[in-house]
Amino acid sequence: MQHEIGTFNMRLVVSVTIFLCLALIFLEVPAPPHIDGIIWVVSSGVVLLGVLGLKYYSTEHTEQFDFWQNKLLFMAGIYLLWFLITAAIGLLHHTPPLQVLRAIGPYILFAPLIFCAWMPKQVFRINDIVLILIAIGILQAFYHLYLYFCVGNFDREQVFGTLCGRITIIDNRASVPFCLATAILPLAYLFKTKKVWVFVGAALIAVLGLVATMTTLTRAFVFSVLTGWLVYFCMVLTYGNIILKENRSILFAKIMAFLLIVVLVLAGLYQSKVFRAMEQALIWRGGHFAQVLSPQDLAQMKAAGDIGADYSTGRVMEWEGAVNKWTEASYPGWLFGIGAGTSFKLSNGQQQTYVHNLLIYSLLYGGIIGLIIVLSFWTILFFTVLKQALQSEESLYLGFFALLASLFCYAELFAVHKLLSFNAMLFLIIACTLMLNTSTKKVLSGVQ
Repeated sequence: MQHEIGTFNMRLVVSVTIFLCLALIFLEVPAPPHIDGIIWVVSSGVVLLGVLGLKYYSTEHTEQFDFWQNKLLFMAGIYLLWFLITAAIGLLHHTPPLQVLRAIGPYILFAPLIFCAWMPKQVFRINDIVLILIAIGILQAFYHLYLYFCVGNFDREQVFGTLCGRITIIDNRASVPFCLATAILPLAYLFKTKKVWVFVGAALIAVLGLVATMTTLTRAFVFSVLTGWLVYFCMVLTYGNIILKENRSILFAKIMAFLLIVVLVLAGLYQSKVFRAMEQALIWRGGHFAQVLSPQDLAQMKAAGDIGADYSTGRVMEWEGAVNKWTEASYPGWLFGIGAGTSFKLSNGQQQTYVHNLLIYSLLYGGIIGLIIVLSFWTILFFTVLKQALQSEESLYLGFFALLASLFCYAELFAVHKLLSFNAMLFLIIACTLMLNTSTKKVLSGVQ
């Protein structure tokens, strides 16, 4: 009894701490100008989780990682070391220390979560992590809907009014990618359950995630959700007979039932002028606001209330500026990059320290070596998650695989890779992937 109480208490502490760390990200903006109290609190929670994981490793760890888990742990270490090297290069280039810290901070802040992998399965449970991510994603989804319908004095039934209410301009928080968890992870429960109400509920939550991404008018966001869905369905049809013990005809029927729910919900929403205007604005936007709205329109948007000025300058122009900066760096910049926090100039004269593409960002700031490290890290992570899914026969790992695909896709089209929420989900997935499949660890030291 004492053992069970101790297990429950530790599980509660871990789950609540993770939830609070993720929830606090709602209060943060991308690349804050200084290290505020929120960052300190989140960092403290992450360090606490890491210390608990190390405690279990030092006192009760007996099992060993397998081949792919060892590779993933090694590459995660190299990945983090690479960011520290880019920081050193940035400092050598006389980049202000705070600017360097802002550049690498989001990528390394959640690294201690890796040590949660050494916690007993009764304490750090993959199902708990999935439900926490879905819950946080639902909060983000409803926040998107609130912003879209309630913030700003715009006519939402017109395309112009919809464009004026673009969420990534009204309130661009560091928690935006959490919507992907809501849209992707519920799919895992579609195939785990035989209960109709669970199936329908999971499907509706996934659709909520999709609709919430549509309200941002960010096509990369919507495309990332659809990519995650496609990847998950392909994985289920390929490995479902092994992991889910279901034949492909049943799995295919469930996929069709889910898609039918999606079509019915979207068809119902399309009856609303507000939703039709949103759909037209999503397609008509033409890549960025400068192509759609005149200077007078932009001025009207700013004057209408609570509208920022962070308008897109065009992905291609940004990518060209980043690649040009890298080519101008010559040796050793070609190999090691220009260093974290170092700005580069676009063709319109604008200075930036980030790139809306993870691979180009890695090439610019880490050079060819950095690009190889990032590609290797993500490749090994994908392989290890798939291996865990097959070895543990746990379909939630397929949900993680699809979420990773969605995150990677989003990061190639948007600068979400520098956000706290993106990296929090990334390291939680790594921790779950490093969990051992045959756990005999004790929960409390000294319990027999």
